[in-house]
Amino acid sequence: MERALLSAASMRTSPLLLLACVFTSGLVVACDEAGSGGEGTGSAGASQGGTDADGGANGAGGNGDGGGSGGGVDTSGSGAGGGASGLVPVFVAVGDGGFTATSCDRGRTWTSHYFSAEMSDHSPWTAVGGIAFGQGSFAIGLGWGFPGHVLHSTTGLDFVDLPMSSFLQDGNVIGFNSSSAGVVHDGTSFLLFSNPVFRSDDGQTWTATNIALPPGSHQMRQVRAFPSQQLVVASLEKQYDDGSNQPIGHFLAVSADGGASWAQGAGYDTACSDPIQHVGDIEMLGDVLLVGAKRLCRSTDAGASWTSFDSPTGSDLGDLFTDGTAFYATPNQYASSGVVLRSEDGLTWSELSNVGSPITYGAYVGGTMVAAPKGGVPSFYFSDDGATWAQGTFSTDLANVTLREIGVGMVEHCP
Repeated sequence: MERALLSAASMRTSPLLLLACVFTSGLVVACDEAGSGGEGTGSAGASQGGTDADGGANGAGGNGDGGGSGGGVDTSGSGAGGGASGLVPVFVAVGDGGFTATSCDRGRTWTSHYFSAEMSDHSPWTAVGGIAFGQGSFAIGLGWGFPGHVLHSTTGLDFVDLPMSSFLQDGNVIGFNSSSAGVVHDGTSFLLFSNPVFRSDDGQTWTATNIALPPGSHQMRQVRAFPSQQLVVASLEKQYDDGSNQPIGHFLAVSADGGASWAQGAGYDTACSDPIQHVGDIEMLGDVLLVGAKRLCRSTDAGASWTSFDSPTGSDLGDLFTDGTAFYATPNQYASSGVVLRSEDGLTWSELSNVGSPITYGAYVGGTMVAAPKGGVPSFYFSDDGATWAQGTFSTDLANVTLREIGVGMVEHCP
């Protein structure tokens, strides 16, 4: 689930869900079903383990019960080696267990790594926090249960599990201990929607802020940032009566000031974001903002008002992405369809092509589209013209991977 890079750098994020949880300041901070989890300490194999902040290898496995892409960056570029600027277009697929599959050659070959072999939906390594790109680097938010993790890389290949010393408040180390972590880049800095909400200029050092979500935000289901439009868009859910005026259920909030204040628009259909952390996405092109899951909601005034439509895929929406000129939509993998739809306005959709295999997620950067299914052993497909597709080369020693989205970036080096 990831977009094109349109102008200055921000990716998607896919947040969150659980049952019996404790909430503070509107964010999930403790969940009964989540184990304490932990970082593995074994040696890294060919497709196992990421790099920890001290330079050692994090092996698969933990010591506890625990184990969809909006935004902007320049999507132009020609040649297999990179764009006109000399930057290399990179795709990074993110999955549970801190799994990443990275392609530096426009989807032809993919290199995979993982931090934990436990692919649980409720673990500190669950990848519902999404991936963001900005300032020349990637950040990934992990966790659906304590303590959660934040990964960082300048290449898209060598992700580091950031140490506790990376998280500060008033200059003092406070560490990271949050059951969820939705990450975006708003064109200026990274924002990490956890408890507390952190901000970072480089994706490596994070400082606690006073940013708060709207009343009734018991769970963040997904968050996206669109730097060109200066918007942060959050899909949220109120789960019980907390005395606020927000009705129980899913709702959408938009911020035009980096999360300092939030507004809700008239006419929003809750089916457009239920269950968006599992299927569906938020995407924006020009002044058209789309949110889709069971249905598709469209706004042309930055979320101030909405119109709801049937899903263009004929089933739950899998993903939304853009190449800077049009929207693209994919179906939920379990619809057993490989169709990719195209729309220039988010209203009228037509079939662009068929990948030839069930898919859920799509992404575009540097003249190439890629697509992949959500579950099972991952398979990745690429197209340079949007019409014909081929399968990329990929291997892993994992029997099953749950992908959550595909992020994109333009980096200086992707060895």
